Amino acid sequence: MTHPIIVPYGAYNCKDNLTLLIAIQNDREWSNLCKIVLCDETMATDKRFKMNADRVANRDLTEKIIQEKFLEFEREDLIMKLEEASVAYGRISDMEQLKNHPQNNFLYFFLLH
Repeated sequence: MTHPIIVPYGAYNCKDNLTLLIAIQNDREWSNLCKIVLCDETMATDKRFKMNADRVANRDLTEKIIQEKFLEFEREDLIMKLEEASVAYGRISDMEQLKNHPQNNFLYFFLLH
C-alpha cells in the first residue's frame, strides 16, 4: 500500500508485528521524520531524499530505510515519536485489535448501560 507520487506514504511494520501508516506531506514533515523518528538528520538534506521527487526516484531505498528503522520499535513507541515529529500516521488494525481498542470498549459499555 503506497502512493504513486508521494514517498513515504504507506504502511510499515513495527517490531511487535503491528503496522503503522505514515504520510509525509511536506518538507517539514520529512525533516522531522528524519531527525526524530529515523534518528538521521543527514537524510533530510541527502540529495537522494531531500525533495519528494528525489524520494520517488529512490522509492525502494527510502522505504527500505524507513522499514528497517520501524522494525526497531514497537508501534506505540513509534507513535510517540511520530507525534513528537508532527508526522501524520494511522494505526492499521485487524478486527481483533479493533474490537479490543479502549475507545470501543468504552462505547460498548456506554451503550449497554
